[in-house]
Parts: sequence; C-alpha cells; structure tokens
Amino acid sequence: MIHLIIYLISAYLIVGMIIYVWGHPLRERITATTEAEHSEGKTNMLYRHLAHSAQAVNFLVHSSVSVVTREPAPAPLATLYEESIRRAFDPKHLFITTGAPHSRGMYLRNFAWFYPDLLNPATIIDEADRENRVILLERSLRTALETMGARPYTTTIIPLTTRRFAAVNYVTPPSDSLLGILAGLETLAAASRETGYIAAELIARHKKNIERELARMAARLKPIIINKKKYLLLDIHKNMSSATDTRNERMRFVVSANVWTTFAKAERLGFMDGKVFAAFNLDKGKYKKNILELFGSEGYIRNSLDPSMRGPRATDNITLDFAHIHNGFWDFSDPDERALFKNTVDLIFSDPTFRDISTNCYFVSRKDPDCDFIHKYTTPSYHGRTVWSSFNVELADRLIDLASATGDGSYRHRAERILLQLKEDTERNGGYPELIDANGEPYRTWIYKSAIAYSWFPRFAGVWKKAFGTRM
Repeated sequence: MIHLIIYLISAYLIVGMIIYVWGHPLRERITATTEAEHSEGKTNMLYRHLAHSAQAVNFLVHSSVSVVTREPAPAPLATLYEESIRRAFDPKHLFITTGAPHSRGMYLRNFAWFYPDLLNPATIIDEADRENRVILLERSLRTALETMGARPYTTTIIPLTTRRFAAVNYVTPPSDSLLGILAGLETLAAASRETGYIAAELIARHKKNIERELARMAARLKPIIINKKKYLLLDIHKNMSSATDTRNERMRFVVSANVWTTFAKAERLGFMDGKVFAAFNLDKGKYKKNILELFGSEGYIRNSLDPSMRGPRATDNITLDFAHIHNGFWDFSDPDERALFKNTVDLIFSDPTFRDISTNCYFVSRKDPDCDFIHKYTTPSYHGRTVWSSFNVELADRLIDLASATGDGSYRHRAERILLQLKEDTERNGGYPELIDANGEPYRTWIYKSAIAYSWFPRFAGVWKKAFGTRM
C-alpha cells in the first residue's frame, strides 16, 4: 500500500513537472496564438488535477530554489522599481503575474486588489513601459474572459500549455474574481482614448457572459435575519474572499464589500444599461447602509459575524482588509461611514499587538486565524500576523482620504509612516515584498517563501505620489 501511494505521488509530480515546464507563463511565446486558441479553458476533474499537480511542483521548486539561490541585494527604491517594472511587464509573458511562486497562475482578483494603478501616469517609467503594460493588461483580460466564458468565475487560471488553461479554485469559491475583471476593464476604459477603445471592444464582446455572471452573483445572495431585520449575504455558509482565502470564516465584511463594489463598477461600465442594482431589486445607497449597519453595529467594522469566530477584544474581530480596494466600497461621503472607518482604524492604532516590529505597519490581524488543516501546517500566519504590503498601501490610501474628509492631519501622518516603512522594507529586501513576518523578514515556512511582488509595485508608486507629491 505504501509503495502504491509513493508511485501515485511520484506520477502526480512527474506530470506536474512536465506541465510546469511546458506551460510556464514566463516562457517566451514560441508561436503566435489566436483568441480561439486562448479560449480553451478547461474545468473538468482531469484538467483541475493537471493544474493542481503543476502548482504543487511550482511551490516545491520555488521552495527548493530559494534555499540555494542568493537573496536579492539591497538597493535604492528607484532602482528596484525600474528593475521590477521591466521584469513584471515584459511583453513576452502570457499574462501579468505577481512574481514567484505565484507566477504560475493568473489570479483574477489581482486586477482589483493589486493592479489598480497599472496605467496611472505617475507609475509609468517611459513610453515603452506604458505600451508594455497596455499589451499585457489587454492580453490578460482577453485570456481571462475567453477562458471563463459563461462558466462561474474561478479564483485562478493555470496554463497547461501556452495555449490551454485550466480554471480552478484556490482555496474557496471567490466573491472577487468578477470584481477583478471589472476593475481591469475600468482601468483600461479610463486611461486613454486608445485603451478606452480596447475596453469597449472587450465589453461588447463579453457583455452577455459578464451580465450572466452578475446575475449569478445576485442569485447567490441569501437572506439572513439579524435583530429581526433581513440582510443579504453571499457567504452565509463559507468564506468567499479569495484575497484572504485562508481565513476559515464566513459572513465577512470584505465579501459584502466585494459584492457591492462589483455591482457599482459594473454600473459605471454600463452593464445592464447602467442600472445593475435596480436590475436585482436593490437600492444602491440603502444596500451600502445595510452593510455598514450590519457589520458596524458595535461602532467599528467587524470582520465576521460568525459567532464561533468572535474574540473577547474588539481588535480580535478586525482584519486589515476592511480598508478594501481603490475606488471600492469606501468614499467617506457619509458621516456615519467616516465615523465607522475612523473608529476601526483608531482601534487598530491603539493595539500594539496589531503593529509590526517597526510599529509603523500593521498585520492582517492581531492573531493568526483559524485555518484549515493544510494551511495550519504550511502557512499558518499567511493571513494573520503578517504584514501584507498591499493591504498596508490600501490602508494608507484610505487614511489620506479620511484626513481630507475629516480635516484631521494625524491620519495623513499615519499614512506617510506606513509608506516610508514600506520603502525601507523594500530597499532592505531587494524588492517589493508580498508579505513580511512578525520579525520584519520576508515570510517563509518550510514549504512557502513569499514573493517579490513585481507587478504590485505600481500601486505603491501611485499612493506614494498621492502622499508625497513626488514620483518614486
């Protein structure tokens, strides 16, 4: 029996290695491929296992290579930025990737969570860089839209070859994959006349499928009665935020914020004749107020309404992803909204266990989450006591807006401290870190080493310009 298990695992890894080498997205595209060839997205059990085997090999290879390779050398921020940009947006890539070990897959959420400043002029080095970003953003979105078609959107698209892709979910079905696609289209639409035409063509071609996906999301909203009042939630039974997918929680604020923002972006882009909320019998303003009322009933934004996940301290019940995404849920136009955000960040700032070793940046949560079995023994702090550069950048961006909305300059000062600390961390680590552990080092475990997140860097550059008025 043991021999059989060893043989099966060996066969699994050998198949995965073949796919890893042949379908690696960083390989130069040997032949031009057509849109029809790119649309070969597979979702059956065989293709899912092929994708999983390739991903298993990917993480093992990255973990092994990181032991013997030299650590990136410290360097000035401007040097690291240009090196990262040239690497991230090489037009030979099949699509935009984060950086190893995540470069094997296209994570649809990234276009909303980590790439919203890709075409922000303040982040672009030169005309060649701009052209490369447009090429890769269009290619990525076109590949994603062609691959997914009318299927329920998954968290990830894995290349099996340079022409075929498998659509799979890691770790949970997502609430933010459609949001990512819409954010990418919004980025293209707003950048220039040229990219606006590209966005319009993609929208026209895939309008039917995207509207079907919007309707599918609306149909999955289920009513729940709390304090004798009905609310709609997407994740009553399980977590559905793929941006913080290893947290084993349901009924989360971030998921409801994802849904509201998905409908808002779709409305701005003209889907359902610009009346998305009305199409699903929802009032845009009232729906948002209901979310704030539900998750802010105790005066701050609770991460989860799941009673089994509740901690004794207020800060036990807060996660940093409450700050959400650029042009997302928060706009601070309403005094109650401003007060809830202010109260939540004030609680974070008041709790020293939420701060990293520098005291300038903040963990995803003040304690590690209740993970499933696999993540408990592989990456237990992945969405817990680790500093995610991207979530800290989003917090900084919201704090700058909060300072403007309230006239309280202390929030801008906090934002500047976050950004300056991330500059120091980036220069020390030789690249923009995906996440940093409680001791200020890149997060790593026996099987996982966090990425140098090349393509996430422009978002940092965009918020840096907003904070300091200078380019990176």
